[in-house]
Amino acid sequence: MISKPEVLEVGLAIGQGTGPELADVFVKTLNQLARLFNVQVQVHRSSRIYHSYQSLFSAGHDLRHIRDETAQDAAHYEDFCKKQAAQGVKVIFRTAFTAQSLYLVRQHLEAVKVELFHKHAVDILLIRDQAQGFYTGSNTYAADALAVSRACQFDKAIFGRIVSYALSRARESWGEDTKINSLTMVYKHHLFDGVFDVWAQEWSQKHGLPIQFIQPDTMNRNILAFGVQGHQLIIAGNEYADIMEVLFLDMFDQGVQETSYSENVYLAPATSKLVEYQTVHGSADDLTGQGIVNPSATLKAAATILKRHGRCKGIESAMDYIIETLEQQKICTPDRGGTTTTAAYVCTILDYLTNLHSQSANFSFTPRLALGSHTKQIQSPRSSLLTLGLKTGLLIMDFQKDFEASIYACSPPLPTLVKNISRLLSSIRSAQNYVPSTVSSKSTSTSSSIEDIEIIHIRFIGDPSYQSPPWRNRNAMTNRSESCISGTEGADFIEPIKPQRNERVFDKRSLFDPFMVPDFEKYIRVKGIQHLILAGLYGDVCVDATARSAFQRGLWISIVEGCVGNLDFRLSDWENFAGKVYGAKMLSLDEVAVSSGVTDKAAAKLEGIRSKLV
Repeated sequence: MISKPEVLEVGLAIGQGTGPELADVFVKTLNQLARLFNVQVQVHRSSRIYHSYQSLFSAGHDLRHIRDETAQDAAHYEDFCKKQAAQGVKVIFRTAFTAQSLYLVRQHLEAVKVELFHKHAVDILLIRDQAQGFYTGSNTYAADALAVSRACQFDKAIFGRIVSYALSRARESWGEDTKINSLTMVYKHHLFDGVFDVWAQEWSQKHGLPIQFIQPDTMNRNILAFGVQGHQLIIAGNEYADIMEVLFLDMFDQGVQETSYSENVYLAPATSKLVEYQTVHGSADDLTGQGIVNPSATLKAAATILKRHGRCKGIESAMDYIIETLEQQKICTPDRGGTTTTAAYVCTILDYLTNLHSQSANFSFTPRLALGSHTKQIQSPRSSLLTLGLKTGLLIMDFQKDFEASIYACSPPLPTLVKNISRLLSSIRSAQNYVPSTVSSKSTSTSSSIEDIEIIHIRFIGDPSYQSPPWRNRNAMTNRSESCISGTEGADFIEPIKPQRNERVFDKRSLFDPFMVPDFEKYIRVKGIQHLILAGLYGDVCVDATARSAFQRGLWISIVEGCVGNLDFRLSDWENFAGKVYGAKMLSLDEVAVSSGVTDKAAAKLEGIRSKLV
């Protein structure tokens, strides 16, 4: 019996400029991806095309006309939001339109913008107060129109609703059990006769945690001096948050405005916490009709809506991964350095996602599927096979020139490591390019054959600018010299252990564990890798950190004898530890050679041919 599709209702508001083009991208993406999950989409379009800032000035419009059009846009969009909420619609997507009308709506419907900046174990949850402050209010003109004044207000009740929402959203984002130590509110509170601070004392007593106002310059000084620690919850006025958004995106390696979307939540009772997603970039009027507007933010917003409101698990992370991967290959629109048109780019993205979904019945974009859920279904991996019968990746860890001299005496000496890792790589690469004439290339399962092992290189980058305060303190206390600085020979791979063109390289910026690099974890997840073979440097530092993270994410671990070097501890001690704690399987180079089906002599010949080709 075919199950009845779920229905996802979405409001759609369109601004002028490139708004209609992006609206078409949004609807196409939403419908095509929803079908993969048996979700039916109903889109409720607003009947008005709202002004961009540029369109307000077209055809010689005077100031009165601009004010009237702005007011009409605001009234129409506010009514649209209220009607959608009343009909049970939970989410709206909106392209860009003029800010003045938007902020009138945000003031009336008590909007906050929610932005989560995450990197490693550090988070900033920034709740932007869009209902109050300079960005809201009304304009008053002098009789001669030579002066304009803007009046705005702050309301204790609105503040209170924003505080309550911020705390509930923090628990939703970080888990109910996560302790929220404090709430910081960034406003020019010194201008308001101490009223804000009196209110903060009341909220602190009500919610049972310290809530304080802080000046914007003091907030920035604290971030520069101490960094961001743990989970940091901030409410800020738009005057501060608008400036800091670009800096936070850069600080947390979360891209740029042109490829970002944002989430607004309307807290007024009339809208029942209606959620609105918007592209962060403007209306791009100068690109209208050229077919080259960047649709990345629209694609990401569509995927997020499907995940959060349509229960389409994993589609958000899959979309992010594919967009990032294509951009690295310069498959993107001209504003990001590519030559791809909007239509071609969208078709490429959707084809990738559709094919990815159809390639395996077990892969349905579930974020942890490749790392956790799927591995639980495999009760007993085939230990007789090099790959354990699972999709396998080989990680070559930090095999770089600055680490040549620091391998511990009990580890294999450097020449032995180079020889062994070279043999390991040669066996796998050769198997990928060699099929014995007596064996069908289809006779072995993709998940269990050596030729399908993916070779991945991890590179450490130790620039001081990437180091955390504890890292710098450690270096100072132990007189450690900086290593693997960007652009220096010391950061290069040790010959001949160098990546081939088809082998991925991931950089760790003053980190031990590559799973702390978001791109790496996404890659492992989307590729469906369930088993990692580890080699490189150092067994008691980075290799161990990687094994621990992989084990906790549900991956199987193997270690190749003679292919790992240690820094401080005996290698045999660490290998025993890895076996006991992570269940790591020890592999020999002979096992790899036998599994490859290629003799050492043939492997050497094939590797020589391959190296000339690449």
